[in-house]
Amino acid sequence: MPGCDPNRIDETLHELTVHCTPQYPFQHYLCHYDGGQGSGFPWHWHREVEIVLVQRGEIHCLIGGERLVLRGGEGVFIQSGTLHGYEAPDCADMLSILFMPEFVAPQGSVIHDRFVAPFLEEGLSHTALRPSVDWHAEVLRSLRSLHALFTAPQPASELQVHTEVCALWTQLFALRKQLI
Repeated sequence: MPGCDPNRIDETLHELTVHCTPQYPFQHYLCHYDGGQGSGFPWHWHREVEIVLVQRGEIHCLIGGERLVLRGGEGVFIQSGTLHGYEAPDCADMLSILFMPEFVAPQGSVIHDRFVAPFLEEGLSHTALRPSVDWHAEVLRSLRSLHALFTAPQPASELQVHTEVCALWTQLFALRKQLI
């Protein structure tokens, strides 16, 4: 699966890669980093929500002045519009899903107005996801399920992805006060 081109970032650090389409505002990436100097993805931001799962190795997620060290089995939720980057000190593999907030519900709908927009406007930038926390483990399980839908597509994969993302969003929304 192709990764993102780190050269497609403008002067405001907005990543110009088109991850999603209006017809299907969701994307899935498997990223492999060889490690060492320059291995990772530079500072950038995008409108999509991003949720990451480190599958193997260690990834450093840079957000603001913070460096989150994520090891295999751990992840991070990154809110829409949040400036972030990744470094990989050694060989590492990372699963990344990106989706537009409108994938959960279209703007102007009751669901968007009650459950999407308020979460986007709360000022939450990110939260680390550790498998030792029960609800974090559930979010990480959802990422694995989403990955499985891309690895072995089903006849209704798009609908299954949407259902999984909505369930994941429901959980994040319900627990948003516990997020960083």
